[in-house]
Amino acid sequence: MENDKPADALTSRAFGPGDMAMAAAWWGHRHPSPFPAGGLPPLGVVVEDKDGPACMLWCYECYGVGVAFLEFLITRPALSVKQARTVGREAVTACCAMAGQMVEPPCAYKIFRAATTAPLFRELSRMGFHATDDGAPLRGLALILP
Repeated sequence: MENDKPADALTSRAFGPGDMAMAAAWWGHRHPSPFPAGGLPPLGVVVEDKDGPACMLWCYECYGVGVAFLEFLITRPALSVKQARTVGREAVTACCAMAGQMVEPPCAYKIFRAATTAPLFRELSRMGFHATDDGAPLRGLALILP
């Protein structure tokens, strides 16, 4: 059966237990360390394109404080830089939208932080994140929503 999703359409959904093996395999393509499966927070998102899952990102939510931390961005191996940038941006947007919605009562998160490498730092800066550090190798950023 052919996928009827438009070539440029992206969808986002919550990460589920059935995604764990894929996440670990993708992680293994880029990192010498084991996939941190035991340290993943409850909120994870999967971005899908016409070929299926393309990106995953997790979000640590500090319930009652309104601050969340984005971690462990991974993309499907063999994506181009442009494709990875596009699906990564969608994953960040989806995490920001889903944060606080999986708890009772739902809550609003207004500050999203990330510690990341220079390439992802540049992309997050383009999305409205602001530097929170002095330019160290692992860069800190924050996005404050209105």
